[in-house]
Amino acid sequence: MTGTSQRNCFQPWKSFRYLSLLFLLSLAFPALVAAQSAPVMKLKENNKLSANGDCSFQYEIKLPVALYTMFKKTTPNTAVMIRKLGLSDQSAAVEGINGEWLDGESTLRISFLSRGVARVHKGETWELPLIDSLDTDLVAVADGVAVLTQAAEIQGMGVATNTIKVAMPAGATEVKTLKSPARLSYKLPAPAATTGTSKVEFDLEAKDQVMSSLAKALSNRSFSALWTARSKFKNTGSVTLNDYRVRFRIAEYAPTWSSWQGTPLVVAGQTVVDGYYPIFDMERIGRLTGQSRAAIEIQYQYRGSDGKLVEETESKEIILLSRNQVYYTSMKFADCVDWNDRMNLVGAVVSSFVTHEDTVIQQAAGRIAKWSGGTNAAASDEAALKFMAAAFQFIGENVAYQTPPSGENETKFIQHVKYGRDVLKNHAGTCIDLAILYGSLCQAVGLEAVLYNIPGHCFPAVKLPQSGKLIPVEATQVGRRSFDEAVAYAFENHMKPIRAGSMPYDEAVVSKYQKLGAIPIDLPPVGEDPLEKWGIKMPTAVVNRNNPTPNQNNPVPSTGDTIVGMWVTRFNLNGGTVGGAALFKQDGAFEGAWVRNDATGKRTSDDTGTWTINGNKLTIKGDKTGTVVRPFELKGDILKLEIAEFGGVVTFTRKKN
Repeated sequence: MTGTSQRNCFQPWKSFRYLSLLFLLSLAFPALVAAQSAPVMKLKENNKLSANGDCSFQYEIKLPVALYTMFKKTTPNTAVMIRKLGLSDQSAAVEGINGEWLDGESTLRISFLSRGVARVHKGETWELPLIDSLDTDLVAVADGVAVLTQAAEIQGMGVATNTIKVAMPAGATEVKTLKSPARLSYKLPAPAATTGTSKVEFDLEAKDQVMSSLAKALSNRSFSALWTARSKFKNTGSVTLNDYRVRFRIAEYAPTWSSWQGTPLVVAGQTVVDGYYPIFDMERIGRLTGQSRAAIEIQYQYRGSDGKLVEETESKEIILLSRNQVYYTSMKFADCVDWNDRMNLVGAVVSSFVTHEDTVIQQAAGRIAKWSGGTNAAASDEAALKFMAAAFQFIGENVAYQTPPSGENETKFIQHVKYGRDVLKNHAGTCIDLAILYGSLCQAVGLEAVLYNIPGHCFPAVKLPQSGKLIPVEATQVGRRSFDEAVAYAFENHMKPIRAGSMPYDEAVVSKYQKLGAIPIDLPPVGEDPLEKWGIKMPTAVVNRNNPTPNQNNPVPSTGDTIVGMWVTRFNLNGGTVGGAALFKQDGAFEGAWVRNDATGKRTSDDTGTWTINGNKLTIKGDKTGTVVRPFELKGDILKLEIAEFGGVVTFTRKKN
């Protein structure tokens, strides 16, 4: 899909590593731009690393004029652009972020200070982390400046190169890059011993509310922006401190102390920042049906100039939201400037609710698959569409659409979201609940579900296994419209504005988010036969089965009507004309042709193949165009076919000899 600047592009799923603007751009820019003609983007960094481990960064992003103009037009506020890059959301202590557009140079310049970038690893060796997924080459060290290079393919833009100059601290030697993990290493003699006082500042920061639905992702420190708490230890005295280390826990919900983090040496003026990614008690989290207050406890210790061990403890209260309570932004509402800011976590959140491995969802998906014919839904586009239609009808039989309950506290907009099993148990769901249930059922049979969020709404889509075509579904129309009508509605009212660039959106490919770590929590057991206990039933009529049962919503042609014969149509379309002919033979063979005349000239196309009818669905297997399934209505000599390519229903008349 071609995106625009309207697309939500926040990426909390990769950890921030220093000297990594190219990496952040490779995450953010594909979501910001439409496909370009592969221009080359050049980046430069001029950074200054201090003896205390702090680093001043200055990034320069030089863009082709057209791309620069588009970026500046769509995001004139550099603070918003910086947020899109994710610089301010990481566990690192970043201060003084500034940006400016340099029109004469088609360049975006960003500068900031990051505390505690480097720390002592062992002896006199200091290290600062780099990005494992980027090849960073140290090409030279001269006059106290290390020069590094990076290169990456940025989707839709081409190859971007980054030249990094780092002014090393005075006296630094043996500068080199190391692997596994990637890091920049150098030696710096420890400051000469002096007499003075030991003095520290310690600060414990914690998120006000923590989503228990993201408990598994929150334990993964690769997701730096999802830190639950972080400590800042600063040596404000005049002497070096030794053997600093820190650890965390949440006594009731993550009772095991985290591993010690720290450094053997903290020089005067140095800040050491460590993030906390709790390993939760999943059984307890899974039972959390209401908000709960909890305390983050922290222990830290160090040795002063006298060699004595100093031990301290602190705690900070947080609120653990219930497993069904979510918010969609990492920012305070007062700081949000647009829809993308307010929804920068939504893809991760909704993906973590898709529970295709839940036994309840597996059981429901199995029943739907069997009821709709028992074919492998992931084997073909036709089989996938058959399951999708059946799942839509199944939900309509058992679930009603409801408006969402939500609330707002001082900093966040909180919404109650249901897992698929909850929707079935309660027989009701909001748009996001229905999208999650539909996505869960489709994922359970091996289909690739995508959840789209747009202002005020969420709807599911499925990527077909053979063609890769994306089929959106307006899930709130279950029980009120047919599957084909719901698909047509979603195309017209959602996908068209998205593709035209007139609507902000977030596209969550569930499998990709879950592979990165947005995994559902472990839900509690529900006992045997939950679907029976909850009164879940299969619809009385089957959509598109081999022996369909007639019903009001899916009429079957009467025995007096036959599609066999020659059919023709002619209509106006977009200032031109379209003519068509279709021949359905008694032996199941098919021949068809289209002739289009418009401002671009005359175009013809034809195909041969076979045809079958299942209920009110006409399946044409073309030798050239492949398999298509079209809803139809046949009355005497009038045949109405739903053809999405022409924007709706096309009426044919029977050609008689």
